[in-house]
Amino acid sequence: MTIQVDNGAVLMTKPLRLELARRAAGYTQAQLGDAIEMSVGTVKRAENGTGPLKRPLLAAWAMATGVSVQWLETGEAPAGDPDGGHVVRHQGLEPRTR
Repeated sequence: MTIQVDNGAVLMTKPLRLELARRAAGYTQAQLGDAIEMSVGTVKRAENGTGPLKRPLLAAWAMATGVSVQWLETGEAPAGDPDGGHVVRHQGLEPRTR
């Protein structure tokens, strides 16, 4: 995980938000790839910032991890959800238990 700092403020990049969402949902990169039906290479490239981040990938990532697409794209909570919480995960996309 790479964290960028600008004048003492942490810059939350899109790749970092993707990684944080995945980790918070309890997925490894391979598990998330399985959940969103993408290769682990696609997940790694997205988190490294070296792959294209098209809307379908972001939508699948958001659904699987329980965050909004808007937060993944911009770092901002969607309107009507000022604290960024209480996003409901669609049934069948819950993190796997060990």
